[in-house]
Amino acid sequence: MEQLEEKRRQIFNLGLVSLFNDLSSEVVIRVLPLYLIIVVQASVFGVGIIEAIAESTATLGKLLSGYYSDRQMKRKPLIFAGYALSVLSRPLILFQPTLVVVSLSRFLDKIGKSVRTPARDALIADLSDSENRGRNFGINRALDTLGAVIGLLGVYAFLRLARLNDALALKTILAWACGIGFATLIVLGLGVKEMPPKHLAQSKILKLSLMGLDLRIRFYLVIGLFFALASSSDAFIIVRFKEIGLSMGTIFLILAGFNIVSASTAFYLGHLSDKRGRKIFLTMGWLIYAFVYFFFSLSQSTPLLIAVFLFYGLFYSLTDGIEKALVADFAQGEQKGQTYGWLGLIQGLAVIPANLIFASLYEKMGSAWAFRSSAVFAMGGILLLVFFNPQSVKFNPQGLKREVL
Repeated sequence: MEQLEEKRRQIFNLGLVSLFNDLSSEVVIRVLPLYLIIVVQASVFGVGIIEAIAESTATLGKLLSGYYSDRQMKRKPLIFAGYALSVLSRPLILFQPTLVVVSLSRFLDKIGKSVRTPARDALIADLSDSENRGRNFGINRALDTLGAVIGLLGVYAFLRLARLNDALALKTILAWACGIGFATLIVLGLGVKEMPPKHLAQSKILKLSLMGLDLRIRFYLVIGLFFALASSSDAFIIVRFKEIGLSMGTIFLILAGFNIVSASTAFYLGHLSDKRGRKIFLTMGWLIYAFVYFFFSLSQSTPLLIAVFLFYGLFYSLTDGIEKALVADFAQGEQKGQTYGWLGLIQGLAVIPANLIFASLYEKMGSAWAFRSSAVFAMGGILLLVFFNPQSVKFNPQGLKREVL
């Protein structure tokens, strides 16, 4: 019982780390498209290039970080290093408003995320059992998103009270968000303990190999790769809102509402996936994504676009934590970090062309074609997921014998 309480405490503390980090990072990420267009005077395609560069740098780091955390049987040093790099790199945006400096800041921030995320997810999996994985990842997702809500409501209040021009307001918000990020390192350093992974003897002889993973993981990685081609950055939705004439304050209030929807449902849906299975929830989440992007390609009604975007918050609560719980269900005990690394690598590689294709279509053919293309790619991933049957696959990790029933 005492060990169970300690695990729960660690799960909650990791959630607090995510809360403080997202309080900072969500504000930076959501402000950045407006900052680039208003202050840097970049084009929509320029925003897409920066997001693609950021994603491309994160991909390999995720795999190496996950593998290293398995091999060294330590998660916390990588988690701390990753958060520290992100926290220290964000203030670079304020030094000089140019595409090069902003790209460098996003580059380093994403490397930090790639270093910490597989190790953090593996630590949550180490602290979880099959009956509470969805619940525990749901807690982390909920607290992570709650940080975003607090940050975005703070931005909205600031914009309502301050009488600053758009450029100065954005710079002030970014300075505040960058400063608050340091609380992440304090909570992580004092509140999170190392949890040695299971299967210690095997961890020392681990090899970095995609073929050594459970066959169900490899099937799912292919499906996730196809869906990730639809996953362009949400920065384009913010650009779209600005184009239809919404004020910065209104945009941040909408973003806060979107995150409230996600935060308020993540824990319940994650817990429900422990009882009902993961696949049905992932399928619903991906269907919501396809619907939202297709709707954005059709509607010109501002109230309807806002309502649909708030509904979009369910996509994250139905997918983010539940997908990680699904991967933990399949991952071999000594390969959790490496498995999350492969997931991040493959999905991250797909996001690069996703952002470039979306941005190119947005500028050359208009927003409708860009949003429609993402909806089409999403439907392809959904069809593959519907036909994915994890129970039909057996895997023997010792003999590397694979059989489809």
